[in-house]
Amino acid sequence: MKKLWLFLEKSALNEKNKNTVFIVISVIVANLLGAALWLLIGRLLLPGTEWLLCFMGYSGVFAGLIGSILYLYNHEFGR
Repeated sequence: MKKLWLFLEKSALNEKNKNTVFIVISVIVANLLGAALWLLIGRLLLPGTEWLLCFMGYSGVFAGLIGSILYLYNHEFGR
């Protein structure tokens, strides 16, 4: 998350847009990682698209959304 934030710091976006883009990209990356995990492990053990949606949804919400919001709360801006 730190690398993504440092990349966004160099952009010409204002603070609100940086936060929004950071959260959206974090959720997308977490969803993709959940899908990749399902493709590696779950496809053999848990077949079916409903399991793919579970892997993507839970990782997107907990790791992506909540994780990025907690990162922004704990981030020291301008210090």
